[in-house]
Parts: sequence; C-alpha cells; structure tokens
Amino acid sequence: WDINYDLFAFNRFDGINECFASKKCPSDLKLQYLHALFWAIMATVGVGDDVKPVTLAEHLFSILVIIVGIIIMAYIIGTASSALTSLQSADVERNTKLHKIGSYLADLNVDPQLSSRIMQYYDYLWSSQNSEVKSHGVLEGLHYSLKMDLDITLNQDVIEKIPGEYVVIQGEIGSEMYVVVRGQLRVIITENTESTVIGTIKSGEAFGEIGLLMKQRRGASVRAATYVDILYI
Repeated sequence: WDINYDLFAFNRFDGINECFASKKCPSDLKLQYLHALFWAIMATVGVGDDVKPVTLAEHLFSILVIIVGIIIMAYIIGTASSALTSLQSADVERNTKLHKIGSYLADLNVDPQLSSRIMQYYDYLWSSQNSEVKSHGVLEGLHYSLKMDLDITLNQDVIEKIPGEYVVIQGEIGSEMYVVVRGQLRVIITENTESTVIGTIKSGEAFGEIGLLMKQRRGASVRAATYVDILYI
C-alpha cells in the first residue's frame, strides 16, 4: 500500500477522532486515516491483503466485515473448544472411576476373569446412561432418600443381563412377557442334552407372551448374547 506521508506533516488535527469530529477535515485525510486503520487491522489479524478498498465507503465496509468475521470465528472456535472440553471431562471422569474399581478389585485379589466381567459391566452401565436418575436441573438439590426412591420407581420393571445369563429357561412355567430395550438375545432349544440356537431377539422385539397368557411351560430358553436391558410385564 502506498501512503502519502507528506500530508501528515501539514496535518493540523491531533488524531483520527479530532479529524472525523471536525467538519473541516478534508476527505482525502479521512481516507488516509481509514487506510492506516485498515492496514493495521489487516497486519494484526493476517487477513484482508487480497482486499483493496479505494473509496471512503469501501474502507469502512472492509473494516466492518473483517471485525464481524473475527467475532464470528472467535465464537465458533470458543464453542467448539467448550464442547470438546466437556466431552474430554466426561471421558476422564469415566476412566478414573473404572481405574479405581480395577485397583479395588486387584487389592482384593479377585479372579482376573471375574474382574474383567465386572469392569465390562460398569463400562456398559455408564455407556447406556439408563442406570440412574441424573441430577440435572430441578433434581439437582433432591434429597438422597427421595432420589433413591425415584430411581427404584423408574427402574422397577427393568431387568439388566450380562452376556451368557439366561432370561428364561426352557421348561419353566412362564408368568412374564419381556420387551427388549437394548441388546440381543439368543433363543435356544435343548433336546437330549444338546443345545441349538434357533433364533435371535433384537431391540424392540418381545417374547414370552404365550407364557404370560397361557401359563404354559417355556418351549425354549432365552440367553443374553450382549449386555441387554429388558422390560417385563
């Protein structure tokens, strides 16, 4: 940018504010002040070198657009940074709890296979976010005993099973109907001590309705293939 510095030698105004406030400030001097301001902003933020304003209005518009752009960019970066920090904070808290549980089980010399199952269960429990009432909003100051009663009320009809556990066993008299909220189960028929998987029950599907209505013996066993949450009637 070419700036005529000779004009400033004869400038009778004591700064940009006095120049713009005076009705006698020539337009070319205003333009030079704005040009200097535009150049300072451009040099500071590193943008605008491909913009070449000429008139007074173009300088004002360019400065305004650059400032608005900086504000929007700062807001976006700040919001993204805050969201990322929240996610990382939740992960750190979860990993810290898992580490404490693992250390506690190790101090008790619990069998490694059982410890692994317990750790996997807690990991699933926190991932599902279904196991307890979260203390947010109006529940923040809820008394512990009331919160515990609320947890029991909300989850009284929920069964949680870990992989390998049976929900129903072939030959038992059925009195419940089940709806799978999360996870998968295997339907197994046992004949002459040989077990055969004949089907899979997935999230959203129901089973056991015949036992509920007819009070008959179960014709097959149902076993958890993954961690599952089940509602029962």
